[in-house]
Amino acid sequence: MVNYLNEGLQIRKEKIQDAVNYLEQTEILFQQLGQQELTHITQKFDDIQKSLESGEEVKLVVIGEFSRGKSTLVNALLDILLLRSAQEATTAINTFVRKLPEGVEQRFIRIHFQDGKVQDIEWLENDIDTLEKWSTELDTTHASARQQLDRIEIFTSHPLLDQGLVLIDTPGLQSVVEYHEGITRRAIDEAHIAIWVQSTQQLGGNATEWQFLSNTIRKNFNKFLTVVNMWDSVLEPQDPFDQQKSLAERESQKYQHVKNNFRKNLSDVSEQDLDVMTNSEHLIGVSAAWALSKEQDKRERSNISMLSKRISDMLSTGEALDEIYKKPLRTLVSIQTELSEFIHEELQQLDSSQTIAERQRESEKLDLEIKNLQQELKITNDNARTEHHRVATYLIADLKEKLISPLEDLQADIESQVTVRYVESQIVQGNRNIQLPSQLQQQYETAVVEVNSTMQRQSKDIDAQLADLRADYAKELEEHAAHLKQSISGINFSLPSLDLSFDVDFSEINSYFSEQAKLEQEILQKRQEIEKLEHDIVNSQASPIALENAKNSLLRAERARTSLGGRPQAQQVTRSRTEPSWGIFGWMGFTKQVNYIDYDESNVLKWEAEYKEAQRAIANKEAFLEKVQKEEEEKGRKRMSAERIQQKYEQEVAKVERQRKRIEDQMQASRQQLIEDTHQQLLHNTSGVLIRFIRQLQEQVQPHIQQVFDEQLNLLQRQVKEQLEEPLNAKLTQRKQVQDLIVQGQAKIDARRIELQQGLSKTQSLIAMTQDALESSY
Repeated sequence: MVNYLNEGLQIRKEKIQDAVNYLEQTEILFQQLGQQELTHITQKFDDIQKSLESGEEVKLVVIGEFSRGKSTLVNALLDILLLRSAQEATTAINTFVRKLPEGVEQRFIRIHFQDGKVQDIEWLENDIDTLEKWSTELDTTHASARQQLDRIEIFTSHPLLDQGLVLIDTPGLQSVVEYHEGITRRAIDEAHIAIWVQSTQQLGGNATEWQFLSNTIRKNFNKFLTVVNMWDSVLEPQDPFDQQKSLAERESQKYQHVKNNFRKNLSDVSEQDLDVMTNSEHLIGVSAAWALSKEQDKRERSNISMLSKRISDMLSTGEALDEIYKKPLRTLVSIQTELSEFIHEELQQLDSSQTIAERQRESEKLDLEIKNLQQELKITNDNARTEHHRVATYLIADLKEKLISPLEDLQADIESQVTVRYVESQIVQGNRNIQLPSQLQQQYETAVVEVNSTMQRQSKDIDAQLADLRADYAKELEEHAAHLKQSISGINFSLPSLDLSFDVDFSEINSYFSEQAKLEQEILQKRQEIEKLEHDIVNSQASPIALENAKNSLLRAERARTSLGGRPQAQQVTRSRTEPSWGIFGWMGFTKQVNYIDYDESNVLKWEAEYKEAQRAIANKEAFLEKVQKEEEEKGRKRMSAERIQQKYEQEVAKVERQRKRIEDQMQASRQQLIEDTHQQLLHNTSGVLIRFIRQLQEQVQPHIQQVFDEQLNLLQRQVKEQLEEPLNAKLTQRKQVQDLIVQGQAKIDARRIELQQGLSKTQSLIAMTQDALESSY
């Protein structure tokens, strides 16, 4: 496996070195035979050099969730044992593995903190604990410190690393915090090859991965490899149902499952691109465990050799060489071709039969026409600047009218309607999830949805306006070029070609705003969740006021019972009754009133009823009485008088009243604070979001629109300078140099001719070699 990768790295290194040689030879020829007026070529030489130098490193990034055998795959593929293979979350920080710096022999770990500080840590042989403390979730001793890390670099010696390989091990996407997600995304963008590890137990990837990788895969799918690990479960299945199927059928079903997930999650990608993403060169089943087995048969069937061979091919051909090899070579070919044309034209000038006077007149005429052209270009550039500024101003005003102003109106409505009184009324009504008034809530939700579509329409409008301005500018330049061509029609002179048909790529800008809008929505959702939790906490709290009121009720009942006093005695009353008079006339029916003593117990019955009621109300107070009595007994009193008990009760009641008053005041303050906090939180989650987005539109998007138009104008003017002005001035200088040679005599002319012919031969040979190198990289 290592041999395949080593071979690919060596081929890549040789190709880059060949390109460096072509560049150096072209620079020498340009210095000898080119023109100083072509300053843009000198800048291109520098750009090519930087691109080729960046090719000294080959970045291989590995991504995927835990428990998929990612570390085992790296160990098997590269034969680099960095972290133990574990069926749990391991890598917690983006880790870059590089070759040792020049002059350093001992491997070490470099910790980069988010505040810019750097710390180098000694890393002895056979010591994996030190690395795990900092880079994995298996160790808890450095958990808090890991939160402050930016990235980790491991410097060690290995044949592949010494060839320039840089291994980037990323955390599982579900464990990545937002800060490290940005580093992971950049690592994927900058990598030459990206390996997405899945497993037969988790085919197709999860929602987090697809959300994270959708844009990345779409932009860079040629450099992505999807590796399905644990392929041994397909080669030798344990499931009886799978055992009944043929190997070809089992493999086909697994691959098709992955392909279906690509089509499901990348529905907007063309069928042609999806076919490339999931063909046999980009989707490979591998058993990393078998690759590390001692059994030769399992190692051969593991498919690790196929994966290694594929990576090796990508290192020496394809997209992995595009930016650092193919693009510089294409630029180099254009420079070589331009140099060849200049050499050829100078040879024609030397072979011309024109007299010195004729040459002088043509040079003067050409000089005049170039100056006229420069005046025309100045007018054209001024007009273009005015038009670019006008259109940018219009689009900025359009953005304000269609997006900023409506958002400002909505924000003003929210602040005018979402008052403290509104929030208080919602709390009084018992609403747990307080939102905007229904009409405003609908407007707000609609505005959130419309932001992205409005920005997309704005972006398309910007693209269209820029394209129209480029077309108008090119049309004017074509008219200038046609006029110049007609003016110098009698001169033996070839007009430089002019090509302004370029596109402006706004994909990064659009991705930025899309990502920012997504983050704003996530922040809003998280804040709403926090608000809901806060309300749940408040509603779940005990009510101390109710408890104290209950205590007071008991005390009042006890006082009422006490106020009844002792049990009353029945009252003696004098009553009278009529009796017959049995005197001598008793037989005649005479009667008399007789007084007697009786007892009225109604007051007793009333007292007993009231006492029973009071006794029932304070039945639970007996424990308190017992407590009070024990307290008094501990102080040495054998018995408390009824008056002392009453005094004790009154003191307790006063104490409870004071506590109740304090708690009521606290609850009232807490309630008011809750209302104010909820009001501020609601405004922050709605009006605050709008304010921040409006500020972003005003401070970032609007200036950016003007900047985009300014950049296009500068690019157009630079293109004209490179393709028209500088070549024309170089041709004029060339003609004057030829005139000087003719004045110096035939010997000088012959010597220059030989030099030019040799240079032309070398240049054409360089063009052929550079073209061959370019074509062989596809």
